[in-house]
Amino acid sequence: MRKAKRGAAVVAVLSLVFITASCGKSKKTTDTTVAAGPDTSAAAPDTTTAAAPDTTTAAAAATTAAAETTTAAAAETTTAAGATATTTAGAAATPAGTVTACEVTDLGGVDDKGFNQAGYAGVTRAVKELGVKGDLLESKTDADYAPNVQAFVDKKCSVIITVGFLLGGATATAAKANPTQQFAIIDADAKDDNGTPNNFADDKVLPNVRALKFATDQPSFLAGYLAAGMSKSGKVATYGGINIPPVTIFMTGFANGVKYYNDKKGTKVVVLGWNGKDGSFAGNFTSLDDGKKLAQGFADEGADIIFPVAGPVGLGSS
Repeated sequence: MRKAKRGAAVVAVLSLVFITASCGKSKKTTDTTVAAGPDTSAAAPDTTTAAAPDTTTAAAAATTAAAETTTAAAAETTTAAGATATTTAGAAATPAGTVTACEVTDLGGVDDKGFNQAGYAGVTRAVKELGVKGDLLESKTDADYAPNVQAFVDKKCSVIITVGFLLGGATATAAKANPTQQFAIIDADAKDDNGTPNNFADDKVLPNVRALKFATDQPSFLAGYLAAGMSKSGKVATYGGINIPPVTIFMTGFANGVKYYNDKKGTKVVVLGWNGKDGSFAGNFTSLDDGKKLAQGFADEGADIIFPVAGPVGLGSS
């Protein structure tokens, strides 16, 4: 149990960095600005970067939740003679070096300027500050998800950290098959899927999975408000990598920030790429060319600030 508790401490350290949004300085050279979303880096020299202010809205709550791992006061074991003996959980401390935090990325890779990279920064911080061991497997295709997770189960990692909505299924499957293995999943849930078919509302949280989810619409709201205030053309834009909830929540927050600015300032800044239900998506998180095409299309329509929510695809907008 002491080992599980230390694994929870690792997750607590990791959660400190997951929600931090990028914040860049503007460097104006042309009329088109790329707003640095949560999954993009600073713009190239021919663009201006307008980033939302840093925010740690949910970090404290996530850290507290991660630390609240249930510990048993005592555990019953059966002796060879059949008698029941009681041993105190955690009586012998687990050396920090025996705890291993292992991360499986989604297709964005560990240098995606987003959750994959922030998650691994948490792992490396835990290695440095807590003296644990860290490991990493990058998924190149979605076919890598389940094998990568299983590889870390076989390695007996203390906690396996998976990143993103697309890893939810593989994480849940592994967690159900290995109930004593501890998992954490960033920006998603991993539930039992034992409820009504095609109805996720009645699925139950798996006890060995810690979901690290944040109010990501809040920092993107600030980005939308800032973009509306900076726009000279009266048109801004956003697009996503894949049309999934962890992406669209950012886009909705951005659009709401623009709307709030319009309501308060009496302006009519238009948002291209997202209408609250549907919008523009690259269909992937890897192709910079797709990001470039989407950004060029928005620029042709008059948008002077673009907010990608697309991992490395967003780098193509620079």
